[in-house]
This record gives sequence, C-alpha cells and structure tokens, in this order.
Amino acid sequence: MDAVEDGATGGVSHSSKGLTEVQKGYTPFAEGDILWAKITPCMENGKSCIASGLINGIGFGSTEFHVLRSRDERLSQSFLWEFLNQETLRSVARYAFTGSAGHQRVPDSFLAGLPFPLLSSSKQERLAYFSPSWTAFQADRGRDFSVIVDGISN
Repeated sequence: MDAVEDGATGGVSHSSKGLTEVQKGYTPFAEGDILWAKITPCMENGKSCIASGLINGIGFGSTEFHVLRSRDERLSQSFLWEFLNQETLRSVARYAFTGSAGHQRVPDSFLAGLPFPLLSSSKQERLAYFSPSWTAFQADRGRDFSVIVDGISN
C-alpha cells in the first residue's frame, strides 16, 4: 500500500521479491491493471495507479486494493482510471463503506454497480488527456467531471 502515492497522482514505486514470498497474502495484478484503494483513508486520499513497468508483466500488492481491468477493448484504462479518481466519485464511495470504524472498505459491489459512460476511443483519449487540467478547474469551481463527459458525448 505504501508503494502507491496518495492524491490520485498515479505515482508508484517498485520492489522485487521472490514468487514464494508473495503468492500467498498478496493480490495479483498485471501490466495495465488499475489498483484502487478499498480501505479508508487510502481510498478517500486517492491512492490509486495504473500498474506499469512490472517485471514479466505481473505484480503482487496489498489485499486492500481493488484490481480493475476492462473486459472491453473499447474502454481505455487511462479513462477508467481518471473516472475512478473523481473527487465526487470517491465521496459517494464513502456511503458504500462496510466494516467497523477505522477499517471500513469499499465493497466490490459498489464498483460493479457504477454506471459508466462508454464513449468513443477518441473522446476517452481527450478526456483522459484533459482530466488533470479539469481536476484543477474542478477544485477551483467545485464542479464535477460528469459535466465535461456530457459536453463531449453530445
């Protein structure tokens, strides 16, 4: 969990261990998968990344991450990552927490039930490209990413 930066920056550090050290008690993932924190306060702080630069294309990490991979080739992982890192989405996710105070987690069912816009690949690329600027604008204006999604999809 410490290897992934807070703040939805996507920053991550790597380390290498033998397979026998990580095959039990860790969550497997592959190159390009999205790791999205499920536990408080990490989820609220935007701890997430797209796995990249993995030795042999595989990695193992904390069990406190949801691992997401699109089953549809039309869905950009970058766009999905930006969508999941909206401040408003993380705020709504708090209402789905399960567990006791201090150890609350976002359940799989929250992510499985999210309505998700399937836009053309060019629109997804534009949104993912402009999202960091949009996030800064959103912070200044208190607006939501869905407004720009609606504007581009029309």
